[in-house]
Amino acid sequence: MKANITPDPLQSRQRLFLNVLLGFQFCHFASKPPHLVIGRRYLPHAGKRSSRIVPVLFDPAPKHRRMDIKVTGSLCHAHTTHRYQMDRFYFELAAELSSRRLCSPIAITPYLGVLKIGSSSVLDGSKHNDHSMVFYGRYYISLCRCCSKVELVGRRRVLAMAVMGAVLASAAAFVSILFVSWQLTLQIQKAQLDRDAMTALARVESIYADAVTTLREIASNTTRPCSPANIRQMVKLTESSRSVINIAYGANNVVECNTWGLLNYVISKNSSQVRQSDGIDAVFNWKPQTFGTYRSLLILRLNNYSVLVDQQDLFSDWVGSMASNISSIHANDGTPLRANYNDVPRTSETGFSEASSRNGPNGWSVTVRQPRITFPSYLRSEPVVFLPLLIAIALLSGSMAWFWLRWRLSLRYELAAAVRKGAFIAHYQPIIDLTTWRCDAAEALARWQRSDGSHVPPDVFVPLAESFGLMERITDQIVAAVMRDLGDWLRQDPNALIGINLSAADLSTGRILPVLDRALSRSGVNPRQIWLEVTEHGMIDITGAQITLAELHRRGHLIAIDDFGTGYSGLSYLQQLQIDALKIDRSFVKVIGTEAPTRNVTQQIIAMARELNLKIVAEGVETEEQAAYLRSNGVEFAQGWLFSAALPASDFLAFRSSWPGPQSAS
Repeated sequence: MKANITPDPLQSRQRLFLNVLLGFQFCHFASKPPHLVIGRRYLPHAGKRSSRIVPVLFDPAPKHRRMDIKVTGSLCHAHTTHRYQMDRFYFELAAELSSRRLCSPIAITPYLGVLKIGSSSVLDGSKHNDHSMVFYGRYYISLCRCCSKVELVGRRRVLAMAVMGAVLASAAAFVSILFVSWQLTLQIQKAQLDRDAMTALARVESIYADAVTTLREIASNTTRPCSPANIRQMVKLTESSRSVINIAYGANNVVECNTWGLLNYVISKNSSQVRQSDGIDAVFNWKPQTFGTYRSLLILRLNNYSVLVDQQDLFSDWVGSMASNISSIHANDGTPLRANYNDVPRTSETGFSEASSRNGPNGWSVTVRQPRITFPSYLRSEPVVFLPLLIAIALLSGSMAWFWLRWRLSLRYELAAAVRKGAFIAHYQPIIDLTTWRCDAAEALARWQRSDGSHVPPDVFVPLAESFGLMERITDQIVAAVMRDLGDWLRQDPNALIGINLSAADLSTGRILPVLDRALSRSGVNPRQIWLEVTEHGMIDITGAQITLAELHRRGHLIAIDDFGTGYSGLSYLQQLQIDALKIDRSFVKVIGTEAPTRNVTQQIIAMARELNLKIVAEGVETEEQAAYLRSNGVEFAQGWLFSAALPASDFLAFRSSWPGPQSAS
């Protein structure tokens, strides 16, 4: 039985999630065809629209038939077979949703009443486990929730990662740019401080040089010391100097005169005298007693004459860039100068950036400082500049996160990740000898094993893997799985055969040759026990395929054309290749006993194989009538749901052990 239903176009993305409600009604309706409706559809048996619970009707008797549901484009196809399994439907529904960019095809898990049916659920009359139920007579189960509760495994986690990544990337980029900008500002400040320190030192040296010039001029004066003419000369020189505040004459700590007139004043020696490199004696930080106690003076002496310089003039509040001030001045002997006598000599302070200059001719050094530009203060100083920068970074990070999210949720990424993690395993579909009814062979079918234990069928991932160039690595994993799973059986039974599918890239490049060679040498399996299956479309590069197949055949492998009849192979085409067997595609087996236009193709394929002396394997055998027809027409082998689905290795070995064998042949 088969029914095709054309769905109405979806109005919006939201309606697909809210309206895709599936209902399954299992009843004993032998006379009614099966129907599958997704979303708002016309029901053939009801003649009206429904957007809620939509039934699927099929006859479970007498063998508890399976309904194989396939979504292709906008069509939904349903037909019944021996068992009921929803794997293909759910994953192809996921692929359909992904093709419309509505969701990621990660997993869709329906809820069947209180029973959760996972992607590996099987409902039949012989098994009963956590994911199965036994159906007898008239049972009714309604699927109350499905796509409104679509379970996209990992999607929320990936979305959260993308959002968090975008936020963190924006913050990291913003902070990084600000940090780099702040560091550049600190470098600029350091360069400015260096320039200001040199400017300040030049200013100090200029004041010292002016005082020395004044001192030498008065010391070379020929008038009698402390005479009116001498005092007038002192006043004149003081007024003309920009640094000297007074000139005095005296010896033995007694001042005899200065610019104020004659004196006889004994001064206290509160500072030591240091001889400078130019022969001038200097007294630093001298505390005057005649004109205030707060001032600290620099005294320069030569020939009993002294000039007084206010050390406060050496310190300027702002120098150079007008952003720096002098932090400290040291004489050539390391004595720190004070602006005021009671000042404590300045040392390096936290919160300030400093720079020193020691390149003066007299060996003095000057240190200047500015308030340190901290990161918070830098942020507060330029808010108008940083806001557009933050917006630009946020937009850039958001765009990058969006592109990353599209890539991360794409089938290509998921498939590549599965290949990288070695998530592909082999399930084995028994191949039955229709003459002896023995099971000595199986086809290894690739299965994508997800982290939750579910399997993605090959109908979904094989075309994608071929288009993404990943099929070769999947083939490698399947070859390794066969040797790992069934190596012992193959070594113990020389008649055992396992079929492995090869991709177009395996044939055209010949890369499969060393892969098989390594696997067989390690496992000790005879090459004749590995049946290699190639499809017609996989031999587009006929020259490369011929070379590879010839070498495989020379090594002892049996070669079979898979899905024969679906391509363009003809008699002359097959004669170019060293082929041992043909596998009739399931589409030609399905029409056996029907009035379909293609019903005669099966017989023609069988006749062609006989003419070429090839063995024949029929795929997709689902009824006793099909098996009887094939056996009567000389087909040697068959596989399909009539015998068994593809099984894990342990289940396949158990199936083979329990298979009835020759007594079932008739």
